[in-house]
Amino acid sequence: MADAVDPRPGGAERGREPGDRAPALRHRADTFRQRLVGLWERAAAPPPGSTSTFPAVPLTEQLDTAAPIRVSGRGGAFNFQIQARCVWSSSDLARDALRGHAHYWMPAAARRLTALAAVHARHFPPHRVAELEVELQQALSDADPWRFETGRAVVTCRAHVWVHLDERARKLALPYWEKLVTLDCECDVDLKRAEYADRLGREWARIIRNLADAAAPAGAAGDDPAGVARKLAAEHRAAVHRLDDLLGEVLREGRIL
Repeated sequence: MADAVDPRPGGAERGREPGDRAPALRHRADTFRQRLVGLWERAAAPPPGSTSTFPAVPLTEQLDTAAPIRVSGRGGAFNFQIQARCVWSSSDLARDALRGHAHYWMPAAARRLTALAAVHARHFPPHRVAELEVELQQALSDADPWRFETGRAVVTCRAHVWVHLDERARKLALPYWEKLVTLDCECDVDLKRAEYADRLGREWARIIRNLADAAAPAGAAGDDPAGVARKLAAEHRAAVHRLDDLLGEVLREGRIL
């Protein structure tokens, strides 16, 4: 006896195995998308005899990825999460048509971005997530915008990205970041101490030169010894006050050594 066929619509497809139904479902989905694109283009087309034209400045439409894109980092032991915003533009379409095309091509743009991010991310450890974001954004900026062609128009897409670590890798990398912050602070303190030490050394050298210049020419020129002594003592006291102020500033900031 022949097998009974389900008379309901789609009954034959329901009787198939899931693997056999996949090509038919994809074909129906592609057909439906093509019909939507045709409807968008017809809706955006000007009426017959109309003299209106699209503006010379391209229209833009921004769309964010529905979910973060996940790519593996160096060694494949953790993942980076990439959030992207795609800016779609066209000079040949009206606003509604451009929005429809942007939604239609968004999955293709996400696949391109995933492939590009995977190439860059595999070279980065988890604590260099900021460097990965800079490199990936630079690669997107240097490259030409992605082009998607329809029946009568060209739509371009340029992506902007933000990179984060997944929660597990972020917790593991947190102690490393804290240590980097500590080292940066210590480095700034050491630089400030070296700056003060250099100022102190230059001040001492200037005072010694001034005292030597004031003592030798005055005696050679036959000036009053008492006046020379008073002048040297006054300059010495002024120098001591300046050095005291400088040393106090150094001590307030921290030890020199």
